[in-house]
Amino acid sequence: MLAARLKALHFWFGVLAVMAFLATGQFMHHAYDQLQGMADGPRLLFRSSHLYILLSAIPHLMLGVYLEPAGVARFGRIQLPMSLLLVAATLLMAAGFFVEPRLAGLSRPLTLAGAIALLAAALLAIVLHSRHSRSFRMSRRINAGSRRHPGRKIAGAKNRRPTAE
Repeated sequence: MLAARLKALHFWFGVLAVMAFLATGQFMHHAYDQLQGMADGPRLLFRSSHLYILLSAIPHLMLGVYLEPAGVARFGRIQLPMSLLLVAATLLMAAGFFVEPRLAGLSRPLTLAGAIALLAAALLAIVLHSRHSRSFRMSRRINAGSRRHPGRKIAGAKNRRPTAE
């Protein structure tokens, strides 16, 4: 149930983030005359922040299409923080577009926080996948072992009666 909601959240949030990417492109085109005549520093910040919005939209779209339920409740507890980190990263990247070009120097505090949130979400996804894969492999070994030796009890396997084949 949670995975289905997260899947829909990521898909639609990703669509909104792509729309924000397109809107920020139009904003640069119309409000700043395609950044013509702008100093190199702010121009660099506008363009790179614009691309970071698209970069942060891509994981949402991927999860919106491919997110699967974790299968085990304890793994589901990792999916929610991962999703919240991705949402926070996208919002930070979008805020960085409007705030950071006006800061003194080339300081990028919002973009840095967004990049760290993206990295943390990716690391949580790796942890979720590795634990889920290991749990899946273990359950397959246990089930395979109980079929090969019907009378033998295997640690962690449920007591099943052998079926006549």
